[in-house]
Amino acid sequence: MFKTPFFIFILSIPLLIGIHSNAIATQTNHSFPISHIAAETDRSAVFRDLENYQVTFEYVNDNFIATTNFEPILNFGKDDNVTASFLLQIALETEARWLMLNIYQTIITNKQEGYRTDLLSVYPSIEQKFGNGQLTLGAGLIARGNYGGEFIQSTYHRIVHLDPVELPYIGGNRFGFILLTGYEYRLNEGEYSILGCFLRNSLKVGSGPSSLRTGVKLDLLNRNLIHNCILQLQVNTGYLFTYVSDRYISPIFDSGNYQALLGSIGFMEKFQIAGWISLNQYGLHQTHFGATLTFGWNGSRISDLRELLYP
Repeated sequence: MFKTPFFIFILSIPLLIGIHSNAIATQTNHSFPISHIAAETDRSAVFRDLENYQVTFEYVNDNFIATTNFEPILNFGKDDNVTASFLLQIALETEARWLMLNIYQTIITNKQEGYRTDLLSVYPSIEQKFGNGQLTLGAGLIARGNYGGEFIQSTYHRIVHLDPVELPYIGGNRFGFILLTGYEYRLNEGEYSILGCFLRNSLKVGSGPSSLRTGVKLDLLNRNLIHNCILQLQVNTGYLFTYVSDRYISPIFDSGNYQALLGSIGFMEKFQIAGWISLNQYGLHQTHFGATLTFGWNGSRISDLRELLYP
């Protein structure tokens, strides 16, 4: 496991340099009724319709801590199966919709059967208001094999003086396609809360675990700015059904009920920080912890566990 994904930040620097826009808070599928004024500036033809942008980094691990000193209050995780994941997401808002590029890397180990592999997913997606809810569509590539997971895990273990996890990559490299579809329906929206239900299917052909996730989620938030920031608490619970996988992935993902809790604080025109915990996220009754950092955040799109959990 690796808890300081500097390589993602380094890889994202060229992308951050190429994106520039004045963020303007608008009401969209994830909008808050917040009004603020931003000065208009000249934009290039490519970005003339761009209303907002966000760049998000996420880190997930099955260990909240790298020591057993805090047990039994905080348990030292298995450091196995889905041991760590990373996400880089670039999101652009234009004409009341969000266009996104998503890059996931997942480090997988199977100590019982003695092997490791990595999953790498790259796919664009779109979020569009549809009826009294939001439609999500995405398609791209997924690959299983050796994509640097062993190096990342070994380097971290060496730095913090943990025992190395010496497992070979087996099964070679395998490539496939990912097709993502989802819909969230808003059951009720009040002044300080949003209640919704959702259905999300991720079909992976050729590699990776396909899954169907359904459930309900509740957002509690302060819509009135306090010191120019927004607080959010989200509860997400439902059922995960995993299907269509290969022999090296099948032992790592299963089906079952899951629960997740997220808390975030966002500073207008600057960034948003979120932390979350999930129970049985992958169907193996393990606890996972996640943290996200979003730049360019202006309140028009809040953190959502539907996309932070593995797609």
